[in-house]
Amino acid sequence: MSIIYDALKKADKDPVGSASKSEVKIVKTPKKVPKKIVLPIILIGVVIFFIFHLKNQPENQASHKLTSSSRGVQRKRKPIPKKTYSKGSYILEGIIYDEISPLAVINGRMLNIGEALKQMKVTQITPTKVTLTNLDNNKKSILSIN
Repeated sequence: MSIIYDALKKADKDPVGSASKSEVKIVKTPKKVPKKIVLPIILIGVVIFFIFHLKNQPENQASHKLTSSSRGVQRKRKPIPKKTYSKGSYILEGIIYDEISPLAVINGRMLNIGEALKQMKVTQITPTKVTLTNLDNNKKSILSIN
């Protein structure tokens, strides 16, 4: 109890704000780096990152590159063959249905309602079918998912 009592007496004798010389601590603030130096260093770092990042990227995604499988064995990737579509045919490959903005994948292209593919315009997309209208004669064609 005497320690607390002594501390209270000392606080009463020394008003707040007047500290003895032994209690004053000198704190050095760290020097600030000038903004003129920080920006170029950041830009150089970003440029170096992209140089190394692009260097490590494969030039052609479909080319034969060695990859590691789950067992650590190296094997070659097979190129993805490009699909060819006959002229005048429309193949419905998929529907991404959303009430606000549905999409249809026709002949490898993603189309919204109102977009056209060759002479056909997408007029309606439902969860199972897509309606196309010919721009020349307004004939309707329906593509459905099998």
